[in-house]
Amino acid sequence: MTNQLDDTTAAGLKTGLKSHRSGAGAAARATPRPKHRKVRGGIIKLAVSLVLLAVVYSTVRWDVLLAQLRHVSLGGFLVLVALYALGQLLSALKWSVFISSAGLDRSFGSVVRAYFFGMFVNVFGFGTLGGDLARCLAIRPGPGERAAAVATVVADRVHGLCVLLAVGVVALAILEPKSLASLEPLLLAGGTLGLVLLTLGWCLGPRLLRRFAPEDRRWGRVLLRVAEAFPRDRPRIVKASAISFLFHNVQLVMHVVMVRELLAPLSASEVYATVPFVNIGSSVPISVMGVGVREGLYVVLFSPLGVPLEISVAFGALWLVVTSAVSAVGAVALSPEVRSELFAVGRGRRAAAARDADEDSLAIA
Repeated sequence: MTNQLDDTTAAGLKTGLKSHRSGAGAAARATPRPKHRKVRGGIIKLAVSLVLLAVVYSTVRWDVLLAQLRHVSLGGFLVLVALYALGQLLSALKWSVFISSAGLDRSFGSVVRAYFFGMFVNVFGFGTLGGDLARCLAIRPGPGERAAAVATVVADRVHGLCVLLAVGVVALAILEPKSLASLEPLLLAGGTLGLVLLTLGWCLGPRLLRRFAPEDRRWGRVLLRVAEAFPRDRPRIVKASAISFLFHNVQLVMHVVMVRELLAPLSASEVYATVPFVNIGSSVPISVMGVGVREGLYVVLFSPLGVPLEISVAFGALWLVVTSAVSAVGAVALSPEVRSELFAVGRGRRAAAARDADEDSLAIA
């Protein structure tokens, strides 16, 4: 990957953002309620995260929690950062499979830049949905391609969740940790039901669109482009599934490293039997970035395995720091739009500081 600015991607992103803002502005003027609903939804997600964090952290002994976090070595932290960055590159590679399936011709470099820009917005902006919208715009969808671009993200999310559910269900069924005997039936039943429903939706949804969408109508052709984002051919499905399986295993290996760094009494098999369900729960868009939900699930699933409360919460804190660091550095390094915005802010602050200094010198004189 190159460090030079990709002018085409940057220009497309700016155009997409402008058109999105103008379209959003027109919609807001015509029907102001949806805007209020979005704000209300963001406030609700923030409230959910804050309430869950308050509940979890109210029972934590802070001195013990900080002591656990001090066990994390610099080398271990850098390994976690490298693994998470690798996982995001794999996730971008998988997304490119759906992009090509939808007939959108994009280079892998532009897909990676768009993906990291979406990560940045996800962590520091508007949450998962905002990050998904940002990466849709960042791949520069042309006329008639915007719905297909959104469909690629939906396909990416649904497919990834299917693979993660399969990993979790199979690992839990094979490993059968005795300490989770009370939760195992519920996790297996819920995971299997979710996997079946998502698989049926994947198979039947695009088929219905292809059958009933009229090709002689513009909106019908748009729906057909949306259906193409959900590939039917075996090579693409196998490729996306293999990449997704590798991606989820990278995240599970991250947790094995976290176990070592935090001195948690967990085996690798227990990590594989529990962490997929933590990742599934935290991906549901009911909180900001899954914050609060992830910490609560660590506590619920790790406590029966003999993990102290403070160590369970430390997993959530360490995960948040790693994901935020990779999202920030990756977006600044790979996204010209983020760099230009940061530089603009920096220039504005320096100009304001210079004006204040001039006013002070004049006042003294």
